[in-house]
Amino acid sequence: MRRWLLLITLCLLPLLIMPAASGADIYLDKHSGEGFDIWLPPGEPQPNELLIIVNYADSSMILTIEGDHYTIGGNDTYLTLVLPARSSQLVEAQFPDVETDYTVSLELAGQTVFRKQLSRGSYLLPPPKDSWSWKPPEGLQDPKLYTQDDWLAMLSNITLETLAITTLVVTAGICLGCGIKAWTKFLVPMDVASYALYALIVLDFAFAFTGEWDRLWYLPFICGYVMGFFIWHVPYIMPMLIDSDSKSLTVRPQVIYYPEDRNKPCIQAQSNRALIARWLGIHHELRTDGPLAADWSMHIKKPYLPKIRAPGLWVQKSVTDRETVERARLKWAKLRTRYILANASRMPHYLWLQTSKAFYELSDRLEFSENARVKDRLTRAAETTAMASDLITHSQMVSHHEAIERFKKDLRTPEEISLNEHELNVIEEVETDISEETEQEEVQETERQERPAEASKKPARGANDTRKGKRKVKE
Repeated sequence: MRRWLLLITLCLLPLLIMPAASGADIYLDKHSGEGFDIWLPPGEPQPNELLIIVNYADSSMILTIEGDHYTIGGNDTYLTLVLPARSSQLVEAQFPDVETDYTVSLELAGQTVFRKQLSRGSYLLPPPKDSWSWKPPEGLQDPKLYTQDDWLAMLSNITLETLAITTLVVTAGICLGCGIKAWTKFLVPMDVASYALYALIVLDFAFAFTGEWDRLWYLPFICGYVMGFFIWHVPYIMPMLIDSDSKSLTVRPQVIYYPEDRNKPCIQAQSNRALIARWLGIHHELRTDGPLAADWSMHIKKPYLPKIRAPGLWVQKSVTDRETVERARLKWAKLRTRYILANASRMPHYLWLQTSKAFYELSDRLEFSENARVKDRLTRAAETTAMASDLITHSQMVSHHEAIERFKKDLRTPEEISLNEHELNVIEEVETDISEETEQEEVQETERQERPAEASKKPARGANDTRKGKRKVKE
């Protein structure tokens, strides 16, 4: 409601000052003498001026306006008027030429009773100070210095129609600025639509493709457009992100909106790429572990700057996930941001007023967090023990397989056994053609076959020691 009242007040403000500005339309200076009164324009005359003459005498009066061109020479008479005795008249006089000294005189009974000189200067620019040279014509006076009378004369040209057109143009700019801000959800007029409007105005100034008209009306239109951005309000929050590692606090405005097809908050980043992505249906979703209730008040005061007051929301951590999607044959980034709120913002103030269970809800959250911490610690300990056991078992198996593989080699072509340094430090499991169980069964079968043979050949044991020792060495 306050926003609409402010908008109506700004629209009606030019109308309130119209009578004060239009009152200068008939401002004239009065000159009196014996038997007459005359009203003349103050200062430099305009091309068309109104004169008021009153004749109190019993004889007629003659009004004469003459002009002397001080640049090209020559004297012209612009007006001669006879005013009857005891009468008055409103005269429309013309002062068409510049660089001319006009003389207004009144003649009564053959004598000149009033004479006034009005000068109309030149509107040429002063001599430039650039590298090129320009010589003014001889006898040209210095550039005109505007006085208070000149400004009053300029204000007299401001009519009620001019103020009404200015009001309409400013109102149109305000309405357009409010609409563009509500559409783009930008906090400042730096979006694609605003850039297009600025470019259109610049091109119209350069090429005049909209026709012949006074393009100074763009100035109140742009002022109203910027005012519309400050009048209209879009919802935003001020998340205060806490980073304990770098000991920093980051506060940035985040514009929040709710799309029509979903009841979930989304973020409108203040960039034109994010704006175009939203127009293509790619929304930057926002998820939180609590309500988005900015019930903390933030007050910031820096030297030489005004105080900043805004509602804040404490955020402990912000995580953004990125996903690439394709729209209009281009690849766009679809973002999902998750806010982990700090404990100060997880329970809004209004919940303490609405329900008495707010304290129990906070206790449940604290208990849940503690249980999660204990569970995580126990789980990590069990996982560490299991991984250590697997590592030991793996090392033993690798050692057995390497030993079997080494002794399977034929000793008739002996080779020097040498292990590189990386083979001593790195454990690598080796697959063999014969499993370890098969090897053990063959050794046991050989021992059972040798026992009966040794019992029958005990007398000849000494003779066969040498051959048996060679066989053992070979095995």
